[in-house]
Amino acid sequence: MVINQKNELDRNIFILFFVFITSRFFYYNFFDITFDSWTIDVYWQFIPKELLKNDLINSILFNHYQPPLLNLIVGLLMKITENYIFVLQSIYLICGFFSFLIIYFICKDFKFSNRTSLTVSIILMILPTTILYENHLYKEYLTLYFLLAVFYSSNKLYNNFNSYKYILYFSLTLSLLCITRETFHIFWGYVFIFFVQKNLSNPKKILLILIFTTIVSPFYFKNLFIFNKFAITAASTYEHLNQKIDFIKEMKNPNNHIKLRQFAFGDYENFKKFKDKGSLLFDTTLYSGADYYKSILNYKNKSKIKILNSSTHFNEVYFEVEKFRKQDYLLVLKEQPGLLMLNFLNSATRHLFSSSDYFGFTKHNADKMRYMIKFVDCLKLTPICFYDYGFARITKFRGGYSYEVIDTGPLNYKEKIIFAFQHTNFLMVIVYLSLLFFLFKALFVKKNLNLINFWLLTFFFIFLILIIFEDGEISRHRFPFDYLCFLLFLKQIKQKILS
Repeated sequence: MVINQKNELDRNIFILFFVFITSRFFYYNFFDITFDSWTIDVYWQFIPKELLKNDLINSILFNHYQPPLLNLIVGLLMKITENYIFVLQSIYLICGFFSFLIIYFICKDFKFSNRTSLTVSIILMILPTTILYENHLYKEYLTLYFLLAVFYSSNKLYNNFNSYKYILYFSLTLSLLCITRETFHIFWGYVFIFFVQKNLSNPKKILLILIFTTIVSPFYFKNLFIFNKFAITAASTYEHLNQKIDFIKEMKNPNNHIKLRQFAFGDYENFKKFKDKGSLLFDTTLYSGADYYKSILNYKNKSKIKILNSSTHFNEVYFEVEKFRKQDYLLVLKEQPGLLMLNFLNSATRHLFSSSDYFGFTKHNADKMRYMIKFVDCLKLTPICFYDYGFARITKFRGGYSYEVIDTGPLNYKEKIIFAFQHTNFLMVIVYLSLLFFLFKALFVKKNLNLINFWLLTFFFIFLILIIFEDGEISRHRFPFDYLCFLLFLKQIKQKILS
C-alpha cells in the first residue's frame, strides 16, 4: 500500500511538472507572453541599476523605502552574470512550479482526494492570472511562493510533524516572507512562531527562533540605528497614506467634488480655511520626486551615501516629506474623519475585490490573452465576462509596450460604480465573505483559535491594512492571498458537506 501511494505521488508530481512545462510553452509561443524585466527601470521600488551593480552593500544598508529581498536578489545576480534577466525569469518559473506543487500537498493535508488535489493544482497553475504575475518582476509572485510554503510547513509543525526538515523549511520561508513584503512585520512573525511552536522540543524552538531572528531582525535594527525607526520601511508611511486624502486636496479646484465639498465644508471659503491649516506640501502632488521635494523644501542632503542622494524614493529627503505628509493626514483625521471613512468604504467596495487580471502594469500581457481572460472571468463570476458598459479607452506605454486602459479619472460617481461592478471578482467576494463568517463563528461562538483561524485572522488584518493604505493597486496586492484563501474556502465547504 505504501509503495502504491508513493507511485501515485510520483505520478502526480510528474503530471504537474508536465502540465507546467507544456502550459508555459503554450503561453510563451502562442500568446507571446514576455517577462516584465522593465520594472527594474520603471518601478520606484527598485534601487537604481547602477547602485545595485556598483554599490550594492551600501544601497541595501541605507535602503529605507523597501523590504530588501527583491533588490538584493537583483543586485547579486547583476554582479554574477550579464544574463541576470534570464536567471530572474528562471527563478520565477521555479517558484511557480513549486508553488503549485505545494498547493497539491496542502490539498492532500486537507484530506482532498488525489484527483481533486491534482485538479485544483492544475487549474490554478494554468490560469491567465498566474501567468500574468509569474512574468511580472515584482514582489507578488515571490510572496505567493513564500506564503504557500510558510502555510504548508506551519501546518506540518502544528500537527506534530516536527522534524528538523520542517523546522528549517518553516523558519527560512517565514524569514524570506517577512523581508519580501512589509505587511508581514517581524512582530507578527514572532507571534506566529509562538503559536506554532507549542509541540516542539526546546532545542527545536531555539533553532526556529534563532534562524528567524538572524535573518529578519538585522534589517529592522539597522533602520532603528540609522533612521531611528524600528520598521523595514522607514520613510514611506504617510506619503502612502496621503493617497487616501488626495481627493480632498483635489477640491482646491472649485469644479471638483462640488457636492462632497459642500456637504463636508459648506462653502468654498470654509474649504480654503481648512486647506490653509495644511502643510507646505498640502497642494503638492504625491510622489513628486526627490529633486522636486528638495527644491520646494529647500533641503540640502546631509549624507554622502549615494543611494540617499539619488533622484529616487530612497533619497533622505523623504524623511522630511514624511513630517509634512503626516501633518496633512492627521489634519484630515482630526477635522474630517468622515471623509476618510468614506474613502475607506470606497476602497472596500470598489477596489478590494477588483479582478487581478486588469491591473494596469500587466495589461500588455493580459491583452494578448484577452479571450482566455474573458472565459475565466465567467468562471470567476466577473461581470465584464458578459457586460461591458463601453467606456472609452486610451493607449498607454509602459516598459516599451503599449496597452489600452480605461481612464477612470474623468468618470462621474455613477460611472465609477459601474466600472467597479463590471470588474469585481464575485467568486472571491463569496470566498472572502464566507471565510469571514467562518472566522467570526470560530472566534465568538466556538471560541476556537486554531492554526487555520490564526491565518484567517492574519488575512483579515492584512485586508484592513490594504483598505487603509491602498486604492487602485489592491487587486495586485491581493493576488498572493487569493489562491490560499480559495483552498481554505474549499476546506470549509468540504467540512460543511461532511458534517
